[in-house]
Amino acid sequence: MSTIKIDSKKAREFQLDDSDVIWLQAICSDTEQIKAKMIRVGIIAVQKDMFGNNDELIMTKRGHNLLKAICKIERDTPPEGGISGGEDSKDETALEKTLKSIYPKGKKDGTAFYWTEGPFLIHRRLLQFTGKFGSFSDKDIAEATRKYVESFNGDYRYMKLLKYFIFKNDIKPGEDGNNEIQLTSELYNYLTNSEGSAPENRDWTTSMR
Repeated sequence: MSTIKIDSKKAREFQLDDSDVIWLQAICSDTEQIKAKMIRVGIIAVQKDMFGNNDELIMTKRGHNLLKAICKIERDTPPEGGISGGEDSKDETALEKTLKSIYPKGKKDGTAFYWTEGPFLIHRRLLQFTGKFGSFSDKDIAEATRKYVESFNGDYRYMKLLKYFIFKNDIKPGEDGNNEIQLTSELYNYLTNSEGSAPENRDWTTSMR
């Protein structure tokens, strides 16, 4: 049995959460061999991105079930009245179902991508959001999501998928020629906008090399 211990406090000093550290650890291994194995056993699959260009990896239903069975995300101090992790948390229940009900059903027009993921994956995404931006109540998260969706007045062409509304990591070239990880979050933008209207600058952004 192997155990990887992560100093979450130290990771946050570099604007990283536990999932980011695990990803960094993974790319130190033979990623191509691991990817080939995961595809071979049906845990991940390869599909084109939403523009039909680059290949991207997606987790299969078998992969989701496997991850859920072997991986538990726990927080040392669950936020009061907000999302929490661990065996006794209400994962895959109220908040996740509420966010799915706010968003459109099915796939985004012209793409192969569903507007929302399954409740378990939404729950994991929200836990990662909390690690990056701090805790907010379920009520505030649901209300921010509702306002975001309503701001498009039924024309969802430029609306982000739920997972990218919560937060998104983009890799972009920096001014010095090195790649930067650019973190954006519409959800954080709405939560911290006290008026509750659509923010003028629609992305909260931070970059790190």
